[in-house]
Amino acid sequence: MQEEISLSATLTNIAKAWDKAAVTPYPEKQNWIRNALANVYALNSKWYLEKLPQEVPLWKEWLNATAAGVEKNFNSIVTYVNSTLSWSEIQWISEDYQSLLNLNMLRSQIAFLIDTYREFLDDSQISAFELDAFDERLRNLGDASNLPERLIPDGLPRTHWWWHTFQDPEH
Repeated sequence: MQEEISLSATLTNIAKAWDKAAVTPYPEKQNWIRNALANVYALNSKWYLEKLPQEVPLWKEWLNATAAGVEKNFNSIVTYVNSTLSWSEIQWISEDYQSLLNLNMLRSQIAFLIDTYREFLDDSQISAFELDAFDERLRNLGDASNLPERLIPDGLPRTHWWWHTFQDPEH
């Protein structure tokens, strides 16, 4: 029962955040985008990942409704990602775990956003996130294995290589 409440709250939070972001001016808009991305991250990294989308009631309806919110906010999402990336790079200090956590979390949020809404995003939208450049920046920052294991979130797929090493297994 608690799991169903948690899932319902997460889905509601995502929908609300996209709706609020669409009508809120900067700088408050960034808070709603941050909230939506955090909840998309939670949606994809918690216990119910195994259930999606087949076992979630009204999943398709929810996804269609929230995809409209992603579309309305798309340029703002890209702006938020780019400004957060720039800020984190400026703040980067080799032993600064918070900057490293911020960058890794942002990269996972983007990956989960794309995974969740893939059927609604075209190639030009996905390329707007400049993931190759983002990944290259991560690789150039150094060795993520310096990140203490206790700071790495549970429930991440192995494809999120940036949490364990900045060396993409494909390179």
